[in-house]
Amino acid sequence: MAYSKQTWSDGTTPLSAARMNYMETGIEVATAPQDFPLAVLRQSATQPMAASGWNQIFLDTEDIDTHNGHTGTTGLVSARYTIPAGQSGIYRISACVNYNVAANQWVLARIIKNLTVMPNSWGSGGGQGANGGGAAFTEVIWALVAGDYVDLQGYCDQPTNTRPPGVDGGGCWMHVERIR
Repeated sequence: MAYSKQTWSDGTTPLSAARMNYMETGIEVATAPQDFPLAVLRQSATQPMAASGWNQIFLDTEDIDTHNGHTGTTGLVSARYTIPAGQSGIYRISACVNYNVAANQWVLARIIKNLTVMPNSWGSGGGQGANGGGAAFTEVIWALVAGDYVDLQGYCDQPTNTRPPGVDGGGCWMHVERIR
């Protein structure tokens, strides 16, 4: 089959300056970085925890919060990240709760949405020995809409404190990232 040069209905060839500009603009738009929210929140000091009950984890430090979704630095709301206006989408939320616990003690972590426990949102861990620590990690991928909020909670079967940041990698943290 013989090759025949392609032309467009406006009479230009496929590599005209106008066509190249149009194609380059499309590529720039398709590959431009997305303006998606990202937050890295952590606890800056120990927090006392009640035994055998779920405790709200206070995340009073923002290492990154690109869209100001972290709603406070004290009290209950310091654990909370609220999905900003115009940022509904798919989110990956990762979190860790780290406690001072003895051997054979349970440590659990969960992420809750709008104060509701969601399926498959729990992670577990155990104590590592006398005066040791125990950590629980959890990660979820959820569809969230603007105004939804997520909180981090921890559970331990003995009264204890969260482990301070920097102690054997200790500390409690939550990462929130819109991925789509």
